Amino acid sequence: MTQGFSGVGLVSSHTRTSTGGKGIGDFWGNTSKLDIAFNPSAVERNSSMDTARSPLRRMTQTTQAQITLVTDEFNKKNFARSVRGRVDEVLADTSTTISTTFETGAVVGQILALPNLNVNTVVVTDSTGSPKTLTPDVNYTLDSFSGHITLLDLTTGGPFVQPFKGAHKKGAVTVIAGLAVPDTEMWIAMAGTNADDGQRGVLDTYRVRLDPAKVFNFLNNDYTDMEMAGSVLVDTTKTANAVGGQLFRFGLPSTHE
Repeated sequence: MTQGFSGVGLVSSHTRTSTGGKGIGDFWGNTSKLDIAFNPSAVERNSSMDTARSPLRRMTQTTQAQITLVTDEFNKKNFARSVRGRVDEVLADTSTTISTTFETGAVVGQILALPNLNVNTVVVTDSTGSPKTLTPDVNYTLDSFSGHITLLDLTTGGPFVQPFKGAHKKGAVTVIAGLAVPDTEMWIAMAGTNADDGQRGVLDTYRVRLDPAKVFNFLNNDYTDMEMAGSVLVDTTKTANAVGGQLFRFGLPSTHE
């Protein structure tokens, strides 16, 4: 029977147990690419015993493998992985009113930025002796998640004295700090199927360290692909002649040709 290979499947990354096994993992979601490139390093010597000087000896110096993973599944974990980010969960604070004094000189069309995201209970006042309160959707518009106050009209209800002041409360938000954590070693697996013949195949790469994504497109007209590449490292908890070796293994049904 003739057959080709076109893999589909579920890609997951796992911690490694203390004995070098596959620990708890989670899925990457829709992953369009999972490649392993083989990059052995070798040295050659040519013959000096005849005029052809043809290659005489070749010795492999190192055996190397690089892994590339591409996903378009956007969630907190995947984004943090792609930018090597630290995930900080900021809790809502319904009791504390936070006051901010903005810089002077703001004019219509400009933005006053509150220091928090996902704000609520926003009140904007001026610096008149008895402060005047600016009216939302008349004097300004509010993007509550970004905390941006855009000035619309500084005449109605005025005159106003700057600096303006903003009082607000903060809601819950997830903040991911980019390039804030070191690279983390993981076990990457794929529970797959060959779309050409329906046969199953399971890939396990025992030790992987990924670089951050080459680029993250924050503005584009298509889905953003998070492409990460890294190295497949040798697993010294296993022996070279053990089933599956020390770098990666690919399991197929015993009935497969």
